[in-house]
Amino acid sequence: MNGLLRLPSGNLAVQATTGGNGPVSAARIVKTAVIVLTLVILALVVAGCSESPNFFRPESPEGRDIANLGYQIFIILSVVLLSVWGILIAMRYFPSARPGGMGDTFRKQCGKPQLILGSLAALWAVLLLSGLSGLPLLAIVPALTFLFSLWLKRLLGGLTGDSYGAVCEIVELTTLFFFAAL
Repeated sequence: MNGLLRLPSGNLAVQATTGGNGPVSAARIVKTAVIVLTLVILALVVAGCSESPNFFRPESPEGRDIANLGYQIFIILSVVLLSVWGILIAMRYFPSARPGGMGDTFRKQCGKPQLILGSLAALWAVLLLSGLSGLPLLAIVPALTFLFSLWLKRLLGGLTGDSYGAVCEIVELTTLFFFAAL
């Protein structure tokens, strides 16, 4: 049963390995993803600022030009970051529908430090991209996540891995509509 891990509940789960060095925890995968995404965003910021000093200033027409490739890439990264933040909120505040399932495995790894880190990253990305005009997203994303997760909890008795994927998609779509309206 290479690649599978028997959980205490008796269920099988996929086990990520590091070339024979043993299993990699879900927390380690999440931490690595956050670090990589932060480094990519920092690289884009440095590259964007070196080309134009007004690249990320919303009051500059040059900085908010949708034809600007750097702006488009930063919107996509911000949308992804905000959708992951929505997932972290759902994982932290709503129970699992299937204890021992894959979604529950990740939910157990989502604690207060991960939510705080995700919230700071979301705040940083929104302020950097759209300044004060993007601040409503910091209220819209948690409210939308809470309402959608509450509906799923009533429907399913909790959230599953697929529910977290649905939260991600709903937040991504809402965030894209918001940026299109800016």
